[in-house]
Amino acid sequence: MTGSDFEVFQRAVQHNFETQFAQGRGLGQALPSLFTPLPIFQPNHLSANIAAYLIALRMEIWAVLLYQRPIRLPLPSFKDCRHVHDGEIDDDYLWTRRVLVWCAHVLKLHFGSDGFDVSDDGYASASELWGALKAFEFDWDTRPPSCFQPLYSRQNAPQQGRYFPELWLANPCQVMALQHIEFGRMMLANHEAQLQNRRLGGGELASQASEALFLHSMRTICGLAACHSDRHEALTAAAVAISMCGKYVRDAGERSALMSILHKLRTDFAWNISHAVNALNGGAGDATQGDLRT
Repeated sequence: MTGSDFEVFQRAVQHNFETQFAQGRGLGQALPSLFTPLPIFQPNHLSANIAAYLIALRMEIWAVLLYQRPIRLPLPSFKDCRHVHDGEIDDDYLWTRRVLVWCAHVLKLHFGSDGFDVSDDGYASASELWGALKAFEFDWDTRPPSCFQPLYSRQNAPQQGRYFPELWLANPCQVMALQHIEFGRMMLANHEAQLQNRRLGGGELASQASEALFLHSMRTICGLAACHSDRHEALTAAAVAISMCGKYVRDAGERSALMSILHKLRTDFAWNISHAVNALNGGAGDATQGDLRT
């Protein structure tokens, strides 16, 4: 997930899941149970299969965002990934699963799917699916699950050197969910901008709106990573966001703040950050290319 690899691991995982599903085991058992609470103190093969699938799904999302290719992993039906009605209570782990699947379906709508696919969305058209995906985003923004309430939050203040919002959360899975909400939000906006580009006079305004939203989402993702910098997956998600949006960053101070996150990922986890740094170098900002190093 560095932006410069050949996805050998991802292809091996895809083949393994395809084989398991064809044999009626592993993934074939995990997908129908993805949104069902399982006993915490009774580990079994099903819970292990679900955990393996969720890790692979998270990596697949990052790969699709980096390489802008079709999604390859099978997805559960999005209709199973609905927003819970008032009065129903699910924990943050189940909500994180919903967010990952929602984000993956957003990517599938935008980039398509390639190869093995077992999901039947049940929607008559892409526009109907688009409406359902937007409805999930709207419900999350207007009625977020109470378990995702931050322990502490503070808005960014660039004039004071705080380029990212601060969001401290109780559980690493909450960090993952909020970061992937932003990834899905970016791709929904990008998909909508492409639709508007086909309309007379809509292209420039749509591009400007998308750039502003991309920057806002990138700052949120990076703020979550900065507050939880001991989490490799949070920092990696930030690197993916920087790879996507670094070209839009024009302020030298913000570029330096982004570079500090990448430096943390490289020094603490030996992660290749060249792809993200190249994105920052490609931006039209006050900093020169010589200011950033891999």
